Amino acid sequence: MKEEKKFKNTKKIINEELLKIIYAFVSLFRDTAGFKLSDNFFPTIMEKLLDIFPGGAGLIYYLDKKSKYLKLLSYHGLPPKLVKYYKKIEKPNKLVEIISDKKNVVIFNGEAKELVPLEKYFKVKFYMGIPLLSGKKLVGVMGISCPDNYYLSNESIEIFYRLGRILGEIIDKYCFKDRLNSIQTYFEEIINSIQHVGICCSPDRYDKLVLYNNAAARIFGWSYEDAIGKKAPIDFFKPEDREPLYSNILRRVKEFDEIFEGEVELVRKGGNVFPAFLYTAPIKDSKGNYLGLIGVIQDLSEKGASSKIIKNKWDKDESVKFVDPLMGKSKKIRTLCNYIHKVARTNFTVLIQGESGSGKSFVAKIIHNYSLGNKGPFVSVDCGAIPETLIESELFGYEKGSFTGAGQQKKGYFESANGGTIFLDEIENLPFHLQSKLLKIVHDKRIQRIGSTKSIPLDVRLIAA
Repeated sequence: MKEEKKFKNTKKIINEELLKIIYAFVSLFRDTAGFKLSDNFFPTIMEKLLDIFPGGAGLIYYLDKKSKYLKLLSYHGLPPKLVKYYKKIEKPNKLVEIISDKKNVVIFNGEAKELVPLEKYFKVKFYMGIPLLSGKKLVGVMGISCPDNYYLSNESIEIFYRLGRILGEIIDKYCFKDRLNSIQTYFEEIINSIQHVGICCSPDRYDKLVLYNNAAARIFGWSYEDAIGKKAPIDFFKPEDREPLYSNILRRVKEFDEIFEGEVELVRKGGNVFPAFLYTAPIKDSKGNYLGLIGVIQDLSEKGASSKIIKNKWDKDESVKFVDPLMGKSKKIRTLCNYIHKVARTNFTVLIQGESGSGKSFVAKIIHNYSLGNKGPFVSVDCGAIPETLIESELFGYEKGSFTGAGQQKKGYFESANGGTIFLDEIENLPFHLQSKLLKIVHDKRIQRIGSTKSIPLDVRLIAA
């Protein structure tokens, strides 16, 4: 106790009551609904804190989101020479590295030449560095320097730490956003200048829109205020298409890094359905991490809308979407092309009917080529050419030793087609018990080899004839 009393007597003691008032003031502002950050918020806080440390100086830095670059946010009591010096600093110095490592209040009593440069302009005996945290992330640093030594109780240090957390949350919420405002405004002006196509952007399927241009507002009928932060991309699809079609588009864009482009039917405000050309691509950062998706929409019901604006792989004839390499202009060929166009971009199971030799396998291959899984394998199986005793093992595979002659493990046709399409020709030749098993596989999207107790997940589109 004697040593502690002697220690206190050699240093000044701060006004803890004033510190508690400042903390309560900042907490109140943080928790007030509708709070807006004014330009004098941080300078005022800094000025009030220095009332606790007379003759001192303070500053607040905030870091970019990767904690690599500094920006001077506020300062008070610094000589002009030091202000000029601190404004030039961009990369974290030794002090920031110390606080980043400890993520706690750092106090130096005595000379602090390494922490405060240009000491001839500002003598420092006490220095306190306070981490500004948002969660576990360091978003900034507050520093207070004094020409006198100060004693801080554990309670005062804890209050400074909690104050730093509140200021860190405020910085993370407002300052990063303000810093990007000019870039975002410029970008919004660019996309709003595009008159013929709508542009929407969202982190994910159910996440709300973060980008929505004027053309999109005109096409869908929802204003910018009604869409941003309220509507999700999936809301623009017909209810019956939301799972089979949009889920497939999203999976290919997000998981397989593919670009979707094709005609779809979308929904306006009020429920009116309209034909549109949709181009959807993934958004990634510099390291290739998935951030979201962007959609470009052309309303094909608008007068003059054609492939002049967006060219795609379909023919320009508005009455039919031709499919390469299918040729012909008869009514039946046109109908067939339209059917192929509609089913190709879904993940539905397809049954092709027609006389022997009419080209059913040819149509199945075309559907695969225009499907979202066109980069996966296309496996064609003639069910009528496989003996009934072997067809189950050929379709579903088997484990080593599961039956006489099974000398090694073998994948079946379904497993070989994983990620793509399997075409079962002459499916009526399948035994009845296998037809029921096939129905279960289509429903569960899992398969079990003969002799195995483990099921294998499948991502296979089934086309039958």
